[in-house]
Amino acid sequence: MLTDERQNIGCILTPEIKRILQMKIDNLTVANQSIFESCPGYIIRVTEDNRIIQISPDLCTLLFINENYTSTDPQVSSHPLVTKLLTSSASVEITTEDNTLYQFSHSFFDNNTDDTRTHIFTNISIVLDLYGENQRLMEEARQLQLIDTDTSLLTQRALLLVMESQLSQCRRYETPLSVIKLNINFDTDCADFKLKLLKITHLLKDQLRWSDMIARSGSKQFTILLPTTDKHSSLQLINKLKQVIGQWHSDYSVSFGISEWNKNMSSSELLDDCEQSLINSITTSTNNGQDVA
Repeated sequence: MLTDERQNIGCILTPEIKRILQMKIDNLTVANQSIFESCPGYIIRVTEDNRIIQISPDLCTLLFINENYTSTDPQVSSHPLVTKLLTSSASVEITTEDNTLYQFSHSFFDNNTDDTRTHIFTNISIVLDLYGENQRLMEEARQLQLIDTDTSLLTQRALLLVMESQLSQCRRYETPLSVIKLNINFDTDCADFKLKLLKITHLLKDQLRWSDMIARSGSKQFTILLPTTDKHSSLQLINKLKQVIGQWHSDYSVSFGISEWNKNMSSSELLDDCEQSLINSITTSTNNGQDVA
């Protein structure tokens, strides 16, 4: 029965029908080529033995390859960027002849009907640029915050705003003002870091007056603004804070810097001077094993 059906089919495929079928196949091939050439994006099609047979026009333009190449054109087969693209993993970065940097994601699929592989490259440069810009804006927004989210203390920016009014009063009434910067040496990678950070915050706040202000100026660094306080009184407060923190956790060492305001100082200069004092304290502590203001 099957033999009879095959014979019938063979009879149906007359030369005229075969010619028509071949025309349709040729038209389909032309259509596929047209789709490939008009497809937006960057595509390379290769044979089973990795011979390049097609490259999308957009990719030719990007790589400065003549679009009228042939599949055996050495300009294509030996092009270093083409080779880099085809041998890349999930992502690849290239620099074209005009010194433009591109970043692509790379995927491919196999066509079992003609034993070819189609490589698809998606330009993700813009996405990565947008991600970088988003990270920059997030950092900028974080710096503009007035309240630290982990401790509910002032941020460095908020402290600068407060200091402007405080310095105005100091100039008017000729009263002293001091700034203390504390760096508390404890592990920031521990699982209960935030709980320890809150505990330290509460310990510091309990030792301050209502008029004093405290800000978190680093992951484990705090800045304390002390109105109507000279440097000598600030040192007494530091010794008290070190004692309180040591009683809570004897393994935590405290480095500190102190700066007393003078009439020639701006708020930023006062903080910079205090920061330098802290750096000197940390350096001295590392070298001598003790904290010095």
